[in-house]
Order: sequence, then C-alpha cells, then structure tokens
Amino acid sequence: MTIMDLAEVTKEQVDIAGGKGANLGELINTGFPVPPGFVIGADEYSAVITHLDIPANDDFPEDSNDFLENIRNQILATQLSDNLTRDIALHHEALATRRSKEQVYAVRSSATAEDLADASFAGQHDTYYYVSPDSLVGMVKKCWASLWSEAAFSYRHSQGIEHRSVNMAVVVQEMVLSDVSGVTFTADPVSGSDSVIITESSWGMGAAIVDGRVSPDQYVFDKKTNRLTSIRISDKKFMVPAVLDPDQGSRLI
Repeated sequence: MTIMDLAEVTKEQVDIAGGKGANLGELINTGFPVPPGFVIGADEYSAVITHLDIPANDDFPEDSNDFLENIRNQILATQLSDNLTRDIALHHEALATRRSKEQVYAVRSSATAEDLADASFAGQHDTYYYVSPDSLVGMVKKCWASLWSEAAFSYRHSQGIEHRSVNMAVVVQEMVLSDVSGVTFTADPVSGSDSVIITESSWGMGAAIVDGRVSPDQYVFDKKTNRLTSIRISDKKFMVPAVLDPDQGSRLI
C-alpha cells in the first residue's frame, strides 16, 4: 500500500513506514495521543531511486559531495505519479473534514534504517514544519532528497550501512502549534541508565530543543520510587513561536 493512515501502522512495518512512522503508529495503537496523519510508503521512494545510477558503497567517488548533490537534484526534479499526487490530496481531504480551520502539516522523514538499536540517525534527515496542503508534494521530495545529504551519507558510511539498502518513507502529520514543547527519554541519554525518565522542555515549538538553540529545563523522574528527583530551570533565551511563518515549509531538524 502506497499511503497508510498512521493509525494502521504497526512497529513491524519499518520496511514500509520507516522507523519514525512505525513507532508513531505503535504509539497510536497503544493509546497515546498522537496527532493524526498518514505515511507515504517507502516503496514510492524506492521506485524513484531505481531510475538513478547509484553505485555500491565501495564504488562511490572519494569526494562524494558533488555526486550527492546530483542525486538530490534528480530526486527533486522527479515528477510524482498522478496516482500518488491524487492519494496525497485525498488523505489531506479526509483529515480536513475533521477540522473547522485550514490545516498546516509537519512533513517528516522516516527512513527504514532509522530508530534502530545501534543506529538512530537523529537529526540526519529533514523535517518541514508549517507546510500548507498545496506544498505537500514538494516537501515529500525534499524529505526523500535528505537521505542523500552529506551528514546522512557520512553517518551510513560510519555505521557500515549499504546506501542502496535504505529507503525513505514520509510521515505527514497535523501540526500542533504548541506553547510548550519537550523531549522525553526513557533512559538517561548520557549514562545509559534505564532507572530514570528525563524530560527536557522549553517555550514554543520543540525545534529549538532538538537542534540545540536553547538550553531546556530538565526534569528527572525515578522509575523505582515514582518520584521527581531533580528539576533544573534554565535561562531560555530563544523560542520558536507557534505561528505560521510566511516562508511556509521552512526546514527544521
């Protein structure tokens, strides 16, 4: 299936929905409040990339930046099929019928080699916020192209992952225009201890936390005692406001 509702996706479908899409679908099925959306399956990216001349890892040129840029440009120049364009519009319309005002979306890369036990790809692929319905197709192609950024390429190389084995699904979700955002870790990301839950938060959207533009507040919760053991309030000098930017679809990691 080319496009799936997020609620239809399970954790076993990483090869279709990518790591992010599979985990979001699993969260929905477990009862968590996840913004609704849909996933453009990795098969659509695979069909596009089949027509490009991409060598095996050992055959890539030593200075690969120009080669990578050429791959990205070819992906961006690809004309999506009429069927896919129509299906994206139909899924948007299905979501729009539930809302009284015009929607904006987050268009999120979801690679099939993402959120793995030994390779996270955190921040390597692009996400686009404030995307209007008429910009969805272009942002989907930009997510596909981000699989061939210098950073993503270098990370795959360092992990020994065959470049041609990785495909890219794309998650399209309703945006939450948040006053406060945060990131929660179910284990300490520094020490690896699984005895705590750590939440880091700040004003506005979460992009400033993820890309390091702000030092967030931090809350540490002890799983054994069910108690909040530490609170750190930071001097937060930067905020990504939850308003529609005139430059819709601006790139944020």
